[in-house]
Amino acid sequence: MKLDIKQTSQGELLLLHLSGDLDNDSSQDFREAIDEAIATGYIRVIVRFTHVSYISSAGIGVLIASKKRLVELNGLLGIYDLNSHVEMVLRQTKLLDHLQCDADSLIAKYSSAFSDAGESQELTTDDGIEVTIQTLGSSSPKAMSLELYGNPSRIQRSVLLATDGHRLNFPTNSLGLGLGTLAAGSHSSQDLMGEILAVGGAVAQSPREYGLLPDFAIAQEEYVPAVELMYGLRLCGDFSYVVRFNRRPSESPLTLSRIVNLAAGIKGLSAAAVVVLGECAGVVGTQLTQSPVQSRAQTDAQPIDRFEFPSIRDWLSFGGEQIHLHSMVLAGGVLVSAAHVKTEPSLTSFLRPLSEENWLGHFHAAVFPFRPLKRTALDLNESVTDLFNSESLKDVVHLLCDSRPNYGAGETEFNSCAVWVAPLNTSPSGGLPQ
Repeated sequence: MKLDIKQTSQGELLLLHLSGDLDNDSSQDFREAIDEAIATGYIRVIVRFTHVSYISSAGIGVLIASKKRLVELNGLLGIYDLNSHVEMVLRQTKLLDHLQCDADSLIAKYSSAFSDAGESQELTTDDGIEVTIQTLGSSSPKAMSLELYGNPSRIQRSVLLATDGHRLNFPTNSLGLGLGTLAAGSHSSQDLMGEILAVGGAVAQSPREYGLLPDFAIAQEEYVPAVELMYGLRLCGDFSYVVRFNRRPSESPLTLSRIVNLAAGIKGLSAAAVVVLGECAGVVGTQLTQSPVQSRAQTDAQPIDRFEFPSIRDWLSFGGEQIHLHSMVLAGGVLVSAAHVKTEPSLTSFLRPLSEENWLGHFHAAVFPFRPLKRTALDLNESVTDLFNSESLKDVVHLLCDSRPNYGAGETEFNSCAVWVAPLNTSPSGGLPQ
């Protein structure tokens, strides 16, 4: 008997209603239903077995495999409303307790995902991008504070000394990026500098030695991650709204500059703090392959332009094409209109051109293996903690817009994403540029 599969949803929970036999032939249909659920962002699935009259070993196998797959994504799979024959088979195989679930309690738990998420609205842009906007907290949000430390322009030619660093904490209500290290002390700073991204109480650092894995630290209990920062930004405050972007499978991925420009433009912001979490089609970015920080004993050497050919080969990793295809990316940074920068010249050295005209920005990204983005309400801090606790951080990079004619790699692109936004107070405090 052919297996019929119908779908309904309750908040974060997807319900599959089966009718027919779950055997070797129909197991493929069930597997495809799970694939579709994951692709659309559902990782919590319960399956109603009321009208399943027969299950074979192949059917049991696909249930076990699907459950394992969803659990690896921090989701769940359970079955309920079993008839007597299916229940007997699963009991005899000692798998009943492993697969059966309390559907009512799961529906009650996950159906109210939006209850505390604030007001939301849906719209479609002129070019057909589907957007959902949710407010967070007060309707009159307070701008995030901005602190600037060091001077990024010094990395190109000037000497950077380990003693120039600033030791900064990054609690859960902060966002930060720059060049630094999680290691403490000036000696460590000299050898172990790399790209830093701090979001939601987690700090990620690019590999301390080229070719190794990146490092990270997460806020826990009274512990707050700290960074020895040579230069960079620290922003403190709360995000005021989150924007969800989704594209149809037939449409091209969305570029980072397009996403952040739209997200800030929804509220007419000329300066914004931005965090992007999403399913990434490909990353365009770079990272240092060695620390530019020196000791005073090394400063007699004639400074070189690190980013001119051929020196750039020794200092930067950049392949000229998208990397980390089909991954999960957490990106954070600032977005400022070109007109606004003119009123705050101290920002200039911290910002880079974006492909969207009249906008500048600075973004770093932490890269993880692919996982589907939940379709329902997302809490930023919970999502960040979940990602880093998976201990699967692959890379930390400085994001680029490579717009070279014919040869440029373009930009980082997303298939779907959530974007947290807050207005930015661009009158900076902190360490004065050096």
